[in-house]
Amino acid sequence: MMEYYGDLYAGFWPTREVYCCDKENRKWHLIHNFFPSSKNENTFYPFSKVNKLTLNARYFGRRITSIVNYDNCLFISTSNLNVSQKTAKKHKNSVLTKNQLDEYGAVYKLC
Repeated sequence: MMEYYGDLYAGFWPTREVYCCDKENRKWHLIHNFFPSSKNENTFYPFSKVNKLTLNARYFGRRITSIVNYDNCLFISTSNLNVSQKTAKKHKNSVLTKNQLDEYGAVYKLC
């Protein structure tokens, strides 16, 4: 969560989205889905049909891990549950596409 110019921003797991609660009307609205390549996947059990022996099941979690205010912008980072990016890179030939792999451990700038 991060307060930014009076609005509250929050990353929502497991839907991999960032929402904002506007200080004026106190209503939540979607800012962005930071795992767009998997938007058609099951929200709560991503890649649920995948053989878990191919890639550790913990890898499939999608999280917004931080929202940081810097230089009048928000920086938002993503991660999986608890498998390192290095471990994931070993699975280049896994069920995940390159675009899906790149969404883990990414940092986005919103201004």
